[in-house]
Amino acid sequence: MLSKAAILVADRTFEMRDVPVPDELPQGGGLLKVEGCGICGTDVEQWHGSFVRNGLMRYPTILGHEPVGRIAHLDAAAERRWGVKVGDRVALHGIAPCGTCARCMRQETCADTLQYGAHPFDVGSGLWGGYSQYMEIVPRAKLYPVSNDLSVEDALLYNPLAAGFSWLIEAGGLCYGDTVLILGSGQRGLACVLAAVEAGASRIIVTGLKRDAGSLISPELSVRPTLSSPKIKTS
Repeated sequence: MLSKAAILVADRTFEMRDVPVPDELPQGGGLLKVEGCGICGTDVEQWHGSFVRNGLMRYPTILGHEPVGRIAHLDAAAERRWGVKVGDRVALHGIAPCGTCARCMRQETCADTLQYGAHPFDVGSGLWGGYSQYMEIVPRAKLYPVSNDLSVEDALLYNPLAAGFSWLIEAGGLCYGDTVLILGSGQRGLACVLAAVEAGASRIIVTGLKRDAGSLISPELSVRPTLSSPKIKTS
């Protein structure tokens, strides 16, 4: 079986190739049939070559670290670990730390992280990015169930929405009743707005430039917060 993939081979240069899908996978691993893959600023930086220049990846590479798809293959060990089966719809976490090194034990950045969308194409199957029909799932990866009722477009918002909650609540420490200032009304800025609403912020201020007028939140935004109805102010 072959997987058609868009492979980044040089700065701003993709090549379409048919990549062999391995007949045998590592024990406890799996295979994902990709339905769609989100694009974020990291992909753009990679395409322009900054990741290669900074030593964060090398060519060739299959980009794409925000994939949603269906399980195409799992062995029994993987089914038990992830609690999913062939045909289930899942989102694949873009980072797969080893979970056993000293840095992982200290909850720091893993020294041996497999980063989907940046792992070298010439390592293993090479199917390490979402710009491909199939992706290999390593045993240490994290999978999240995705509802069959969601469109692909809506399902692919899982990553920016998660970033909004992570940045604003986990990293920012937002508490109920706080006032929050969000600098920028891009995709992840708006995800932070949703997180602030759900966390019960009393006032949400969103900034942007004139060219952002179409995406800036208006006070009439129809949202249903869990805990309160915050005042949303734009500037």
